[in-house]
Amino acid sequence: MEPVPETPIDNVVTTPDIDTRTLAVTVESADASARARVEAVARDHRGKVVGKVTGPANKQLKLPVANQHLWSPDDPYLYDLDITLKDGRSTDTVDSYFGMRKIGIEDVGGYKKLVLNGKPVFSLATLDQGFWPDGLYTAPSDDALAFDLKAHKQLGFNAVRKHIKVESPRWFYHADRLGLLVWQDFVSGNLTSANGRQAFVDQGREMMRQHHNSPSVIGWIVFNEGWGEWDRQETGKLTEAVKAADPSRVVNAHSGVNCCNSKGDSGTGDIIDHHDYTNEDPPFPDHRAAMDGEHGGFTLRTPGHMWPGPPTVIYSGVDSKEALTRKYVENTERFYLDQAAAELSGSVYTQITDLENELNGLYTYDRREIKVDPKQVRAVNLEVIAAGASAGEREQLKGGGHWSLDEGAGTTAKDDGPNGKALTLTGGATWTTGVSGSALKFDGQAQFAQTEGPVLDTTGSYTVSAWVTLDALPGNYATAVSQDGRRQASPFYLQYGQGAFAFSTPGGQRARLETRPELGRWYHLVGVRDGATDQITLYVDGKRAATVTGGPNYVGSGPLAVGRAKWNGDDTDFWNGSVDEVHAYDRALTAEEVTALHEAEKP
Repeated sequence: MEPVPETPIDNVVTTPDIDTRTLAVTVESADASARARVEAVARDHRGKVVGKVTGPANKQLKLPVANQHLWSPDDPYLYDLDITLKDGRSTDTVDSYFGMRKIGIEDVGGYKKLVLNGKPVFSLATLDQGFWPDGLYTAPSDDALAFDLKAHKQLGFNAVRKHIKVESPRWFYHADRLGLLVWQDFVSGNLTSANGRQAFVDQGREMMRQHHNSPSVIGWIVFNEGWGEWDRQETGKLTEAVKAADPSRVVNAHSGVNCCNSKGDSGTGDIIDHHDYTNEDPPFPDHRAAMDGEHGGFTLRTPGHMWPGPPTVIYSGVDSKEALTRKYVENTERFYLDQAAAELSGSVYTQITDLENELNGLYTYDRREIKVDPKQVRAVNLEVIAAGASAGEREQLKGGGHWSLDEGAGTTAKDDGPNGKALTLTGGATWTTGVSGSALKFDGQAQFAQTEGPVLDTTGSYTVSAWVTLDALPGNYATAVSQDGRRQASPFYLQYGQGAFAFSTPGGQRARLETRPELGRWYHLVGVRDGATDQITLYVDGKRAATVTGGPNYVGSGPLAVGRAKWNGDDTDFWNGSVDEVHAYDRALTAEEVTALHEAEKP
């Protein structure tokens, strides 16, 4: 408790806006009269005034910040903030601080990605549950409160997920000054009554109010797995309400939406979040960025530093510090390093310390022993963060490619396009007579040809074409030309299936021509994606067959493939027949250009 003036400051709300180089400041005072005046002064770390604003209480004021210095995990720069409220003879003052930063979701390299201050950032976190053997919910000292956060920084993490607990403001101050991105959970409960559900909402809103000013807090997590969730539609409504209440942060409706009695994906919020302890169900961006909200959980017993009783939640046990280090490094390299530069925006390793019966921490419960080699863990963590910062910096692909397939022998087919990416024959693919010269022949089993890397930037406009014959109709689909994407699907398929030639994109969007093709006859197939109109068009033998709205324009990060597709990471839909004169253009051909191409190449 403290004595306050007759007209005290009840609360100060600050929200940075780096685009306008201002700090929104609202000084709340229930007792302030209409004559009350507020003065807010910003100072840099040297004490120099960098901004000042005056105005009424209980109104949002815009405090300019000259030569703003942005806050980030690499540079957690904090400004001092002096607030004065004068109302007649009453004067109250408050000293505070703030950081200038902006968090959001943007398109980066063809994926929805987490962006800090206009640049991609990979949120590399651990799960932090905040329990202590000598205080349970309460850290025994301020140094202890800061210990786990310092451990994150020393191990190379740049983020922390505060799990099902709200810490004191002091914890958030340590995160602010050390430079950690904080994901703050709402606190779940067994919400079986209307009163309990309302308490969950009210206390979550109060948590948001209390910690709104902390620059380290970048996201709110509404539900964890199925804990306390009562209805999927209500989850969506609550998520939208949280976003409306604090548009300055991202909102994760559901960490572990794929797990543990979850009611399912509401489709709301800024994040799609899977828990993937077995690395078998990773998240993938849709209209939201993707995060792996919990993973790892590798267990190591440390005699002399364990709480009495049997351990639980053993996802993957190891028997030594060396083995745990190796397990962490290899798992991180395999599942998070490349993904950080591409589709994934964050991950949360379980967890920073052991608990009473959970022995999957990087530190023991008493914090006296570190269970991994910190140098190796830090090194791989910094690699992941660097990969995340480089997201979108892909190989520049210009001009597409052309494979005439006239070699007639050998295991490679040269690319006459500017990228020079030859096709390599795989699985015993052979040669046959083509529309002109030779062509590739596939048996529909496991034969195909592919380039060493991507040929087309599939996030914009492009065109693919090929002459094809079928020796047998497929049971489902057969794909003549595609380009591999990451995990879920290829960005496009030039194919035959379900009784039709088709140019297909993910989401079941297909421009189709229903027909039963004559076996052994050459057909000219052309697929065009127009990035400006988001439409896909199929041409057959030089004539437009169908135009529909395209599906998601996934990044084609892998090889261009002739004779197969890829689905859920597996090669599939093998072509049974021949393919000749394959073209890939980095633009949308017009109908006239397609007709001219057909006329120039037809036998």
